[in-house]
Amino acid sequence: MSFLSIDEVVVHVVDIEASAKFYIGAFDLHMLANESDSILLGVLNSPSGKIRLREVRAREGIAPQVWDLGPRLLGMYSRDLTSTLKRIEEAGGKPRPLVSYPYGGGEMREAIALGSDHVWWTLPEVGSDGPRQPAPALEQNSTRQHGELHTVVVVVEDVDQAIAFFRDAGGMTLLFDGVMQGEVFEEMIGFPSGVSHKLSRNLLNSNAASFLKMSSRGRRA
Repeated sequence: MSFLSIDEVVVHVVDIEASAKFYIGAFDLHMLANESDSILLGVLNSPSGKIRLREVRAREGIAPQVWDLGPRLLGMYSRDLTSTLKRIEEAGGKPRPLVSYPYGGGEMREAIALGSDHVWWTLPEVGSDGPRQPAPALEQNSTRQHGELHTVVVVVEDVDQAIAFFRDAGGMTLLFDGVMQGEVFEEMIGFPSGVSHKLSRNLLNSNAASFLKMSSRGRRA
């Protein structure tokens, strides 16, 4: 048995209508269903990567930091990251600086942003050679700015233990294993100076459009 894809994630929000408006305005998502207790958002005709909003009466505590334990970030591709960050801000979110860093044999442009509902987003930009991993929404529509939800980042105490669990119990394959550190990541994520994160990415299957990433809590270098 293996995990095949991230079909949908559930996000608890205080104001479901306001949150839906944010996702539609910032990321071009469509309202796929408006049910009595939830709203389902996604890209039309995309097989996975949907977001289900459920309303709660009140939010406990303050907005989490990117490095706090638990499911922490959602990820989506953008063809024009400068435009995406502007749209996020106009929709009520708080984008952090756009940065560039070496990735593979080229360069990655990426930013993170805090949504109006206190959900963090990681937003890599699609290069001239297309998405680095499958993105059906972009492949089906060459003019679409954003893909579907394709990444869930989980911050854990022990990355190696988490990898072993999802590899053995979920049939997942390790694609990347590295450390995020240095000024560019301090600027992008807001790390305190000298802090590093171990980051691993697991592919759900050989043709998956969805990924699960494991990140450790920040540690001093």
